Amino acid sequence: MKRLAALILLTLLFLSSSCAEDQSVDYDLTFLSGNILMNQVAIIRADPGTYSGKTIRVRGQYYAFATENETQRSLILTECAGNTCREIGLKLVPAEETSLIWPDNLEDIEITARIGETASTSGETYSLFHVFSVRPVSSDAD
Repeated sequence: MKRLAALILLTLLFLSSSCAEDQSVDYDLTFLSGNILMNQVAIIRADPGTYSGKTIRVRGQYYAFATENETQRSLILTECAGNTCREIGLKLVPAEETSLIWPDNLEDIEITARIGETASTSGETYSLFHVFSVRPVSSDAD
């Protein structure tokens, strides 16, 4: 059943990418919301090798914090249903040779990024999003 749901989501995603305004985007997730968005992003994060090198467009809330060595940036996606909320964070880094103006924390934004993969210190592979476009999204936009 999970495989069927994933197949349906991937089919929807591939069909929608052909309707995207910018044909250079492989996966335009800006029209998805709720559980469908969260499941699609979870699939992409769970299999970084399959999606590495693809371009994604997605909306969420920006969050950054400073560590000793660098600023950690994330796009937070949130879905609430009933008494339950679920969040997924996407780790953002600027794409090479890109000059970006990052927004204030908790601002709603739309990013366009190339999906990459990297290994943690424990050796686990995870997705990394190389951002080359950031734009604010008004709170009344769909």
